[in-house]
Formats: sequence, C-alpha cells, structure tokens
Amino acid sequence: MLNKKDRILQISVLITEHKSDISKVWIDKTSVKEIFISYSISSKYFTTHYAFKIIEHFAEVMSGQQPVGNSPTMNDFIKFMFDKEITAKEIFLIFMGFRRSLFRFLTNNKLIEAKDKWLIEALSELFDKNLSSSLEYFDSLHIKKEIEKQKEEDAHIYAKRLQTILDLQEKLIFKIKDGKLYLANRAFLEAIGILDKEEFEKKYSIVWEFIKRVNRFTSLFESKNYDQWIKKLIVKYEGTCEAVIFDRRINRTILTQMKIKPLPTEESLEYVVTFDDITERKKEIHSLTQMALTDALTGAPNRRMFEKRINTAFQEFKNKDKPFFLVIIDLNKLSEINKHFGRETGDALLRSFVEETMKTTDEKHFFARVDGDQFALIVNDKEVENVKKYSEKIKSILHSIHYFKKESAEADIAIVRCQKDDNLRTMMLRAEKIIHIIQENNDSKIMDDRDLVKQEKIFKEAREKFINSCKLLLDTAKTIEIVNFYMEIPIQSDGEIIKIMEDTIWIKIRKVAFHALQRNEKVFIKRDEKPHFQARVTDFNIEKSAILISNMIPVDQSPLERRNIHVKLEPYIEAVIKYDKIQMPVFIDTVSIDSITFRTAHILNLKVSDHLLIETILRWDGKEVPITLSGSILKIKEKSDTFKIVMLLEQSKEIDETLAPYIAHRQIEIIRELQDSIL
Repeated sequence: MLNKKDRILQISVLITEHKSDISKVWIDKTSVKEIFISYSISSKYFTTHYAFKIIEHFAEVMSGQQPVGNSPTMNDFIKFMFDKEITAKEIFLIFMGFRRSLFRFLTNNKLIEAKDKWLIEALSELFDKNLSSSLEYFDSLHIKKEIEKQKEEDAHIYAKRLQTILDLQEKLIFKIKDGKLYLANRAFLEAIGILDKEEFEKKYSIVWEFIKRVNRFTSLFESKNYDQWIKKLIVKYEGTCEAVIFDRRINRTILTQMKIKPLPTEESLEYVVTFDDITERKKEIHSLTQMALTDALTGAPNRRMFEKRINTAFQEFKNKDKPFFLVIIDLNKLSEINKHFGRETGDALLRSFVEETMKTTDEKHFFARVDGDQFALIVNDKEVENVKKYSEKIKSILHSIHYFKKESAEADIAIVRCQKDDNLRTMMLRAEKIIHIIQENNDSKIMDDRDLVKQEKIFKEAREKFINSCKLLLDTAKTIEIVNFYMEIPIQSDGEIIKIMEDTIWIKIRKVAFHALQRNEKVFIKRDEKPHFQARVTDFNIEKSAILISNMIPVDQSPLERRNIHVKLEPYIEAVIKYDKIQMPVFIDTVSIDSITFRTAHILNLKVSDHLLIETILRWDGKEVPITLSGSILKIKEKSDTFKIVMLLEQSKEIDETLAPYIAHRQIEIIRELQDSIL
C-alpha cells in the first residue's frame, strides 16, 4: 500500500505517460470543440503547442517539481487567445474540459475511487489554484490593456470603454478607491440589486457590508476591522477567500471565491475585487465526499463517517455531559454463507439488514458499517435498558432475513456505555471482549458492559495487589511459579523477579522455558490461592534468560486447570466428522484423552452439544492405526476464514488403547524437539 506522497507521484508519472489519451478526450469535449471551431484553431495545433505542455506541467505540479498556482503554458495560451478576444467563460470551459478528462482517465484506470476523498480534494485544489491563477492572468491582461489605453485616451472615453469590457464579464467585479466603490460591472450591480455606485453608497456605508460571511480571519471581518482583514488576507492568502453573498438575480445565497488584488498607485489606495460563483463546484465536491463516507455495497455510512460521528459524541459527552452508548453488531457466519451459498447471497443479506435497520433509526441513532461483517450503532441515551430493547429490535430484523430456506441471519451484539476517559479504542476493546465472551459461550445474544466494567475495576485492584506482592518477593528474593505452554505442553519455572517497573516485571525463568517462548505469547503465574494470573511477554533478555511481562490479568479459567495433557499436532492430521448423515473433512490441531480441537472451512448446521463421530489415522513409531471417536461439540469459534471447534470425547476402549499411547509419544517428541533447538 503506497503512502499519499508516493501515490501522487505514481499518478503524476501515469498522467505524463498518457498525455496523448487525456489530450484526445479533452479536445473531443463538445464545449471545447465548439470554442476552437469558432476561433478557427485546429485540434492538432492546440495539442502540439499547448495541451501536452499543460498536462506535463500539471503532472510536475503534482510531483512537486513546479510551484502551485502558476502555469506558464496556460498563460501563453491565454495570451494567444486574448488577441482573438476570447471570454473568461470560454477559458473556464476549456480548462474544465481538461479537469473532466483528467478525472475520467483516473477513474477509468482505477487510479482514483470515491473513497479517496483526500486525493479528490488534493487534485481539485491543484487544478483550482492553477485555473484561478490563469483567470487572474486573463484579468490582468484586460486591466493592463486598458491602463495602457488610459495613457493615450481621454479619461471619460476610457471609463466608458472599461465599463463596457467589465460589463461583458460574467464574474462580479468592482474597484475600490480610498475605501469607496469606484467602479463596478453590470453583473455586480445586478447581483447586489442596485443601479449604480451612488445607490450603493446610500445602501452600504462601508463597501464590504453586502458580504454575509467569509471563511478567513472571520473575527476581524465580523468586528468590521476591514483594513486589518484585507492586509492579513493579502499577506497570507494572496487576497483570496470564500465569501457568501445574496444574489438578487436568482434570489438565493451563493458561495463565491473572492479575490482582492491591490493596484500599485502613489496617489490612493485601490483594489480590484472579483467574485466567482463556486456553489456548484462545492456541491460536486460535497457529492464526492459523501460517496467517500458511504459504504458502496449497502449505502450505510462507512467507518470513516462513523469515526467522525463518534468523535462528535465524545466531545458532547465531555463538554455537555451528554451520555451515549456504542453498540457493536457482529454478524455470524457471513464468510461461511458467502462460501457455501455464494457472495451474492451474503451481499443481499447485508443490504436487507441495512435497509430494514435504517427504517428504525431516528435522531437518537447513528448506524454504520464499520467492517465486512460488523456494524456499529451510536445511541444517544442514558438508560441501558432502552438500548437493549432497541438491540432486540435489531435481532428481530436479522431473524426475519432468511438466506436459505428457514436459515436466518444471526449476530452477537455488544452494548458499551461511554465512561469517563473513554475513547474509541477503549470502547471498541470492551465491545470486542464482550463479543469474545458471547462467542466463547457459543450463544448468540445481547450483552452490555456493566459486568465487564465492574470486572475491570476488580482486575485493576487485583493487578495492583499482585504487583505489590511481587515487590515483596523481590525484596525477600523469593521465587514465583511461572508456566508457559510449548505446543500445548506445560513448562514450569521457579521465576526469579529481577526488576519491577510500574506495571511490567522482569523475571528470570528456566532456560528451556525461555527458549520455548515468543514475543507477545501468554504466560501464566500460578498462585497458592486463586485467582491465577495471565500475562503477555513483551521483551527478552537472552543473557539472563529473562522475560518482561505486562498486561497481567486475573483468570478464573486457564490451561492451568487442565486435568490431562494436551499436545499440538504439526503438521495437522486430516480427519472426517460424521453427523446427521453428513460427512465433512476437518483438520485436527490438538488432542488430549478428553477432547479434540479441529478446524473446518464451514460448519453448515453444526451447533454446540451436537453429537458426532470423528475418524482419522494416527501414525507413530512406524504404526498406522485407524481410530473412530465419538463425542459432542463443546465450543465453536469463528476465526478468520475458518471455524475452530472443540469436541468433548466420550470415554472408550480406543482412547485407552490407541489415543493415550499416541499422546504420550507426541509429548516426548515435542520435548525432544525443544531440547534439540536449545542445543
């Protein structure tokens, strides 16, 4: 995945390489072709003298080789056309043809998509700045021409001619001299709804009062400190800003791009001000932005929009004490539905779910698709029971959607209340924990975080007590029992605490245990009294055979509770399970004399407590022994694109005679592999 800078560089290279294709589409635009015909300019002449160079220059601006806002070739073309008396509108149409041709090329070649909001805005800004600069150049040619004429002609004749030229311009133009309206074109007067500058002065005591609002140095403008506002605008933004005015020609408010250009004169302070209507352009950008914030498949808001809305919710919670809940809806078996019944079925399920859910939302709810099979709901409410009631409605919607005969959609739903000091990461972590708890219990249900919040508080207190007890062990040079698992085989160490830093601990362990560990792997601290603790390994000290552990949490259930030895199979063993007249291939990962864990790509209608048979061949010491075991499903957990299933075995003669000896052999094999790796 390229970063933003490299992606823009890649696109600039492709634009240069395909300048001929872009140019051809550009010249073939109806509006462009008509202008060239009216001025007797051949397509070939324009292409060779201007089009290629304009496209190359735009690519160089993108790559940073040329500055933004100045295109010498575009200016050369304008100068060439200026003598032919081309209008600003025609220049605008020609270069808008280039913009549309460029975006069509990028879209057709899949170099830009609706989700690339930043790229759309970046390219639009580059184009607008170059176009604005060229139109300013066009205006400057007019002004320069008229100034030159002014030296030769009578001032009255000049003023009439200048007025005529200005009246031909579609953009709003006026001139300010010593803080007063000095000159204005017809478009400006009609838009403001006045006849002449005398009427303007009667209506507006200050020349800028007809502007409703601006987007730069707003406080200076609203406080009517216009001199400072103009100075800052010219220094920092070259006199440009967005301005909102009421256009009486169409009786509605319009958004304009305003440009204030100072005129060099020794006698007075003069400015030329122009306004370009950019309302439609902004609408186009807004439309593209909305596309970038919407999930293409379902039409629901996407994760980017969700993050914008939940950040607003956090601000309102912090500043206005406005409570809200985050509801995560995790659809079950979507990947399996896509595999077994086709992606079209899965897509139809998603669209139906979104369509029906959106019908139930109101101003209290914001609903979005945040991942492939995961949806989020922001609910402005203070009562968890109200949120649970609404979540039940969502479950009912899912149950009403049948993807095959009587098979209906299901989901696990986590409800999380925003707490003090929460952010999106902490709330999502709680939601993920709740989803995990639901899935571990194999029960599609709705669960809120009240018990989890209480548990986290208890865990925090237990962790603090544990750290304090470790400090006491450090002072007294006593050891702590550490257990880690290698290929499911427990390896015990009398850990020597070396150093404690806030909530992390350096512990020296047995060499064999040290070599069996990997970064981010779990270890367990066995206590004389429950609870035991689970921790993550975050660093190693090879010289001391020491590990750094963190994220210590008390655990009620862990591998420490196992009554029988488990062994991991590498490579896995192929097997077949049988139930309800169905046979399905699976891969066995771990075995013990009381359970088997296997993986499968799909589970069809298999569910917890179902009884089944599993058949495989166990190979060890040159023997191949077929074995059939029976049992029931204890857990089903969806993981990535597979399902992990734990099967509880029923005791039988095959376990004692075949499985138990195989497990003993595999245990010895694993220990030898570990010892060999150390040597």
